Amino acid sequence: MKNKTAKEDDWNVCDNSFGYLVYLLNKNGKFSELHLPSLNKIKIVNGKVIMTKKIPRQFSKRVSDICKVIEFSENTNLKVIEQSSDKSFIIIKTSSVFGEAIFPENTPLSEKNKIVNLFFKYHSDINNCGIEISANYETFFNSKKFKKDISDLRNRISGLNQTSFDKKVLAYIDTISELNIAPDFNKLVVKNLHGDFISKNIIKREGNYSLIDLDMIHRGYLEIQYIILLKDLFGFATSDFFDSLKKGKSILSDVSGSELFDFYLLHKIRDLSVIKSAYFTNQKKYNELTEYISSQIDYMMNLIDNRGQFSKTFEAEF
Repeated sequence: MKNKTAKEDDWNVCDNSFGYLVYLLNKNGKFSELHLPSLNKIKIVNGKVIMTKKIPRQFSKRVSDICKVIEFSENTNLKVIEQSSDKSFIIIKTSSVFGEAIFPENTPLSEKNKIVNLFFKYHSDINNCGIEISANYETFFNSKKFKKDISDLRNRISGLNQTSFDKKVLAYIDTISELNIAPDFNKLVVKNLHGDFISKNIIKREGNYSLIDLDMIHRGYLEIQYIILLKDLFGFATSDFFDSLKKGKSILSDVSGSELFDFYLLHKIRDLSVIKSAYFTNQKKYNELTEYISSQIDYMMNLIDNRGQFSKTFEAEF
């Protein structure tokens, strides 16, 4: 997208955002996700990205938390320039400096290491500024919610004239509902987290990196976030992945490599938000998400089928 001076009404509606998907889930009575539901519009003005977000009023505390993090973190590429509300929504308008998107496949190792360093600096900043974010990991990723999501999905898929994709999803949720993976989360320290610290939410400008999209900030586990970032940057369980994992060992909780793998695996298993979005929003979103979900199921089944080997590798490398 080229920089240009836009007219006041020259907005693009971001109906392909995940915020919009979970907004539809919320509207349809199936929302229980970490990601904040929102209706988003965006435009480019004088080299800046201007976004308006309409967020249902029941999430006012989480909006307040986001605004506080924006204010206190120098590594957040966002400024709140306007905030208002009506009877249904809180409306916030933000500005961010136009920058370069990050694509891991085209990013040199030295630059990826800068992003890893930013991960720890960013989280140090938002955990040492006196803010305690209200959204809590356990609210969104727990066994009770997981069982309900599984039940809702089974009921929904059972009522369909099932495609091969539907059968694949049903087989997957049958598999994950029977697994017994129970790492001790009490071994991990709860901290303020960005929540979605991956390349698509990182902007490079003048050689420096900064964060956008704080819709998933919460109190949670740095270890899970770190593995998600390393997988995004280096691929899962590669040599560069483990090199960076070991570099962060002193800052992570004192757990074994196999436990670390199980924390990540259980988190990924319990996160059914994209699958729910396919089945509880609309046909258009179902069609758009099937290819991605299918690839994610393949990825997860590889982790599950080879859990023993991955656990040994994590134990040896961490």
